[in-house]
Amino acid sequence: LKSDLGGLCKNLCLEITYHDLNKQQFNDDKYIMNNDSKIYFENNGIRKAILLLYYVQFIKKWRNKEFETEMSQTNAMNDFIDYFKSEIDVINDKYLNESG
Repeated sequence: LKSDLGGLCKNLCLEITYHDLNKQQFNDDKYIMNNDSKIYFENNGIRKAILLLYYVQFIKKWRNKEFETEMSQTNAMNDFIDYFKSEIDVINDKYLNESG
């Protein structure tokens, strides 16, 4: 799964910039660390963002037929579905489980 999706770096920093109702700007950095194949997410919002990023990357590869064989495409799809379902369980977001 990691090789099909490009994998994660050892340390990844997400920088978040947003404005409140008074148009005051705020910045926040969140870190994701990968230690011994266990990925730590500071919160479920970051975990969901990474999951959706992986989803978009996977769909792009699928559409562009970037898989060597039909069998590797099928295996990649099955692996991704398993990964996506496991993340849905951890994140516990009912909207991720809806289709269409």
